[in-house]
Amino acid sequence: HLVDLPSDARIYAIATAEAEARLSVLKAEKTYNGTAADRNGWGRLFPIPESIYPFSKDTIVKFNADEENMRDKPTWVYQQLLKLYAYRALRSHNVPLRRHFLCIDSDTVLLKPLVMQEEAEAEAAAADWDGE
Repeated sequence: HLVDLPSDARIYAIATAEAEARLSVLKAEKTYNGTAADRNGWGRLFPIPESIYPFSKDTIVKFNADEENMRDKPTWVYQQLLKLYAYRALRSHNVPLRRHFLCIDSDTVLLKPLVMQEEAEAEAAAADWDGE
């Protein structure tokens, strides 16, 4: 549920132009007085056009046309690239992101509460990783 997220959490939904329009309308209908200070969490949802990426699904289909094992999987490959490239694409369009963030498919069902690291824990983990 959106209301279960921390008050400063944001959800960026990468979407086609049509889906972005539908999400924008839905968000406007669900927000409290049309502001981000809504009580149901919809003010934390920000539709992002997939056009910010330097590739498209058509590019993937064309690129993989000669690859026998990938010919039937262009949508899957495209979804993986969207997630892998999310940080760079969003940052290049000045979308505010935290240093650490989670990128998942919209149809993912979380069966247990998802607890993200606190900033201090994340900094300590990064320091350990960097060998400091």
